[in-house]
Amino acid sequence: MRRNLTFPLFIAGLGVIIALGIAAYRIYLAPVYTQNLDHIKIVHFDGHEEKLHFEKYANQKEVYSLELEIEGKTKSNFTLVISNPDGPVHTASIKGGKKVSFTYVNDWYQDEMELKIVPDPKDKGKLEIHCRFIAF
Repeated sequence: MRRNLTFPLFIAGLGVIIALGIAAYRIYLAPVYTQNLDHIKIVHFDGHEEKLHFEKYANQKEVYSLELEIEGKTKSNFTLVISNPDGPVHTASIKGGKKVSFTYVNDWYQDEMELKIVPDPKDKGKLEIHCRFIAF
């Protein structure tokens, strides 16, 4: 008498696929999300230039991307200068007002970043800055 092995083989195959999925998550995906935490800084400016310095966390390996989010309130426009250790990389003019919302995402292969905020000399404002170095 021949036994039907279809169902046990299906269950075994499903178990292997689930085990591979869990292993891939723990080895590859989880470290990317758990190691890429925000650096958060709040800036209160009163018309003076502000310089902020951000560095990757010690447990991060090679950085391949940078995410920068800025929210807050200002009375007028201001300029952002994003620099790596070699010098300025990007400049952006941000429209001020009751609500400021700016996002910057780009390839980044440095372990640090400097952000310079240049407001109008008469401007006052508060910005919350979130910076993430994305690394494996």
